[in-house]
Amino acid sequence: MTTKHGLTYPKKSHRKTVIIPKRSSQLAEFFGAMLGDGGINNPWQANITLNALADREYAVHVVRLCVHLFEVFPAIRKRKTREALIHAQNSPTAWLRG
Repeated sequence: MTTKHGLTYPKKSHRKTVIIPKRSSQLAEFFGAMLGDGGINNPWQANITLNALADREYAVHVVRLCVHLFEVFPAIRKRKTREALIHAQNSPTAWLRG
C-alpha cells in the first residue's frame, strides 16, 4: 500500500502528488542507487548517473523502479561522455530529503 501526500510548492502549480511507498526490497534497491550514484539537486528533481554502455540494462531497471514505486516516469539522457543520466522531475525528492 502506498500513501499519497500533497506537498505544497509555492508558485509551482505543475507539481504532482507525492507517493510514499511502503518499505520493500525494491525501495531499498532504489535508495542504494540514489546513495551510490544519485543526487538531489532541488526539492523536485533527482538524478542517477550511470555508465551509458556498461549499465544500459540497469538504467532501464532503475526507471522501472521509479515508475513502480513513485509513479514517476524519468527520462534517460545520454551525455557526450560515456555517462547516462536518469533524470526524474516532479519526483518525491522533498520526501527523500526528509
